[in-house]
Amino acid sequence: MPVFTTDAALDGRRLALRLEPFTEHILRVSAGFGPLPGAQSLMIDMAAPTQPIAAATEQSDQTFTLTTGGMTVTLDRKHLALTVAKPDGTPLLQTPDCFLRLFARSLPRPRYHAQFFPDTQSAADPNDPAALYDVDSGGAALGFVEMTPAPQEALPGIRYRFRFRTAPGEEPHGLGGGQTGAFNRAEGMHCLWQENMLAPVPFLVSEKGWGLLFDTLSCGAFYQDHGAHTFDCDAADSVEFYILTGEGYDALIKGFRMLTGKASLMPKWLLGYIQSRERYPTQRALLETLAGFRSRGIPLDLIVQDWCYWPKNTWSDKSFDPVRYPDPKGMCRTVHDAGARIMLSVWPNTRGGKSSRQLAEADGLLGDGQVYDAFSKTAGEVYWQQLQPLYDMGFDAWWADCSEPYEAGWADFLTPDEQLRVGLAPFKNYFDPRLFNGYALYHSKNIYDNQRQSGAQKRVVNLTRSGTAGQQRYGSIVWSGDIAGTWAQLRKQVGEGLNFCASGMPWWSNDAGGFFVKTGDRPFNEGCEYRELFDKGYSELYVRWLQYAAFLPIMRSHGTDQPREPWHYGQPGDGLFYDALTEAIRLRYRLAPYLYSLCREVYAEDSTLHRLLGFDFAHDPGVRGIADEFMLGRALLCCPVLEPQYFTAGSTPLEGMPHTREVYLPAGADWFDFYTGVRCAGGQTLAAQAPLHRAPLFVRGGSLLPLAPVMQYTDEDPAAPLEWRIYPGADAAFTFYEDEGDGYAYEQGAFALTCLRWDDAAGTLHIGAREGAFPGLVQTRDWEIRSMAGGQSVRLRYTGEALEIAL
Repeated sequence: MPVFTTDAALDGRRLALRLEPFTEHILRVSAGFGPLPGAQSLMIDMAAPTQPIAAATEQSDQTFTLTTGGMTVTLDRKHLALTVAKPDGTPLLQTPDCFLRLFARSLPRPRYHAQFFPDTQSAADPNDPAALYDVDSGGAALGFVEMTPAPQEALPGIRYRFRFRTAPGEEPHGLGGGQTGAFNRAEGMHCLWQENMLAPVPFLVSEKGWGLLFDTLSCGAFYQDHGAHTFDCDAADSVEFYILTGEGYDALIKGFRMLTGKASLMPKWLLGYIQSRERYPTQRALLETLAGFRSRGIPLDLIVQDWCYWPKNTWSDKSFDPVRYPDPKGMCRTVHDAGARIMLSVWPNTRGGKSSRQLAEADGLLGDGQVYDAFSKTAGEVYWQQLQPLYDMGFDAWWADCSEPYEAGWADFLTPDEQLRVGLAPFKNYFDPRLFNGYALYHSKNIYDNQRQSGAQKRVVNLTRSGTAGQQRYGSIVWSGDIAGTWAQLRKQVGEGLNFCASGMPWWSNDAGGFFVKTGDRPFNEGCEYRELFDKGYSELYVRWLQYAAFLPIMRSHGTDQPREPWHYGQPGDGLFYDALTEAIRLRYRLAPYLYSLCREVYAEDSTLHRLLGFDFAHDPGVRGIADEFMLGRALLCCPVLEPQYFTAGSTPLEGMPHTREVYLPAGADWFDFYTGVRCAGGQTLAAQAPLHRAPLFVRGGSLLPLAPVMQYTDEDPAAPLEWRIYPGADAAFTFYEDEGDGYAYEQGAFALTCLRWDDAAGTLHIGAREGAFPGLVQTRDWEIRSMAGGQSVRLRYTGEALEIAL
């Protein structure tokens, strides 16, 4: 494998620089003062197989050039400028002179020791957050945790800046999720540190065919500086980043997953509707809510128990208040008997109970004495030992809330500079600065590794508020934090979600309806307009948000200030909010077989469900800058309604508003209205019908779309018939995936694939023989094949044998 290493003068010091092909389309760049370390990173999947690489090099006193099958990289050795091009010479990106600036800095490693004092005489005020209370003793004080600073270690390190230029008008995407609202990441400044509503991923991609992945868990920033894009990393041992090339976003994300690991295959039930709120205060309230869904025939797969279920005088103890939750195991059993699953909120910080005491005695707390040390394998094992009894009770999924894990500025109005100072203060006190953005990654790894090593049979599901590259390996879903319920925030969420998934992270969600609803005097809710419960202005916003959520990787409702269950918004047949909410949920269940097959593509083929239009229509300049439409898989064009049409705040009716939404149909395909079947040519903008009960949805010509009947939960009827819609206009193919829906038997080949292919010119559907099997496989299923052009349909019973159907 050709490796180029050089020493160069930079800021009066000797710079070691190494260029090393990882694959033909991925180049690893390392730099630093002194000897360069080997690869040591949790972000990068160190078990990823390497590939033999054919590469050619040329060098002179002035330049070094490396060419592989996927890129040509030229280094100006005198000025330290890099140029990256396709093998045919087409430029991709370039750097100005001296693309790296390195600054020496100290890397402190704060260390503390926990000491537990069981002296009941010194146990103090029940309001003291450091006091410990034992559940079994009825709240009697047991003692307290005291943190003692240990001698601090400090290592020599660097901070660095990498600068590069792109072509005029180029639109880089990625960098995870934030709150800038800048769909084009070349615009504005992007703060790259973890906090509520900010989950940075140091990965950028461009429709031109390049990607940049910075192998760092340090905080930083991305911004424009004197005509160049700048990535600023606060703390590192050395510079480590990867240059990726490829034809299109899918190829770049495939390279990202090769580096950082494959995404988890989520259980089938996670694709159903998830009901949550802040919060169900009792076991009875949660079970009554579930019963309300079932009695009304509204589909539901997962219900969520949010925080404060723990005993009085504790915070986030991994146990239940016996008064409000007298039988949590029975609660889980009742949920399962109703065909649903249950998720439990578990926090990394704890005080006032057995969980705190156990971590303190294991020296497994960070310096604040409350947050468990996720970077410690031992502390991670203790944390799982606290979760294991909850898993054994029957809880199916974790909600790893507050995985930053510090929440500075919760109630304060802060300028960006103040937020940086205040927000990072606890991290500086308790974290290695190289790991500021790594807590959620290590936390997710601890949960995933320990659950799987425990012999648990369920797939790991972990909803977490923070995340970064590599976390997709650990069954993680990142949601966008405690956002406000406003139309402006809904519009912002569409672009942020697309950028997060363009960062290579496939599992993203948000609080449908926004977390905060009522207007307030905190930065989190100051923009909310609504003052009364069930303001019709908010009800309309909630409807449109839930319609949008139906097309996200995870459909989940959550929030505070008012209930989120559909029956609070009207009655069946009222033609308003109730009917609209339930129709969005039912549509999600019709799409279940399509979605689960896409899940397999995410896992097996490194695909992306939630796709900005540039994924599939990079050839069409008309899609550039469109941040309010997206693809769900390669077949569905989703166009959420992002403006009020019926009511404003105060339940004030809007008069004369058209119930339409402007939609651009990408060029290069015909498009079919999902609801009416009307066929439209691509490359045009039209006013699509958008009545309250549905958001515009189009199907790409040249698609095969499997649909299921509406069920109360995803596996209510494993043998349910399938409707296959053929949308002509081009050849099409689809691989239908089936497995047990949960568990890890699929890793040993326990799954089945059925490949379908539509020959558009011949008007023939080729159904392949089913390949593979698993326990519980439905051998015979009724199918209806429908052509969406001529209206022809064929009914058949598919038994797993190959078939050919002319339509």
